[in-house]
Amino acid sequence: MRLIFICLLLFSMIGVSAQGLRFGDSEYFTFSAFGSPSISVNESDLNFGVDIELVSYAKYIRFGVNRFQNLEGSYTQFMGSAGLNLTSGYFENLRYYGGLRLGLIYRTNVYPTGGVECGVDVDLSKDLYVGLKAAYGYRSDLMAISLPTKWEESTSIRIGYAFE
Repeated sequence: MRLIFICLLLFSMIGVSAQGLRFGDSEYFTFSAFGSPSISVNESDLNFGVDIELVSYAKYIRFGVNRFQNLEGSYTQFMGSAGLNLTSGYFENLRYYGGLRLGLIYRTNVYPTGGVECGVDVDLSKDLYVGLKAAYGYRSDLMAISLPTKWEESTSIRIGYAFE
């Protein structure tokens, strides 16, 4: 439910954009670092990841790695995602995206994961941006610590660099 609220909030920014919503009209790569402040504070350790992404007109493809040392059995996630890419603003300074995620989590063993994601990025300059991302995914890795598997939401803040 929280993910639905977050996605609605992120995409409601579309309504306040006077320049309208449209598919992107360029192709570029991004490199970003991301983290979840709430999880980092709750677990007293840094939840940190990096990803590389191809933004190509109306679509995006991303691969990322997320590491969280403090969790029992440690935690390393390899995630790929793909979906739709939309922009708004006079200079396309707002980017909205949403899509599917698939990946593997290593936590004493390898566990599959998958789900959906959405987010918004705001350009700070021609090459630098900051964004919010929300995801809802299946956590099969919880079996490693004798907990039942479940669907769980997550949010993160990211900062990145775009290059052609």
